[in-house]
Amino acid sequence: MTGCASPTTNFIPLSGAADFGNLVQGAGQPVLVEFYKDSCPTCVGQEFLLDQLAQDYRGRVAFAKLKIMEANFTDICPEVTARYNLRWVPTVVLFVRGQEMQRWELNHTMAEFREGLDKVLPAEAGRRDQWRW
Repeated sequence: MTGCASPTTNFIPLSGAADFGNLVQGAGQPVLVEFYKDSCPTCVGQEFLLDQLAQDYRGRVAFAKLKIMEANFTDICPEVTARYNLRWVPTVVLFVRGQEMQRWELNHTMAEFREGLDKVLPAEAGRRDQWRW
């Protein structure tokens, strides 16, 4: 299975379904994952925004990217695509303890992402001592 090599500096690069599962299921903190496709203008357009968020929320939220589709629309991660019903790219999903808490499909603003992250973080603040880094 082909994976992604994140061009952003603040993301954990995921290389396929196993990598994704290990990160999301094993994370001791919230995880925001961008599912993307090569040559996707909307994905590229959101990249700066998400990279800035990753920097701003460092230590409180893990940020990762998983390429689920090649430029020619070949699904390279069908297990993940089917399990999470990923129909649009980019799709950004916030997971907490392995459970989907928020989903953003297509293009969104910094404020929309911050609102979703900030809703989850206050509830998680009391559990920080339990987070595994």
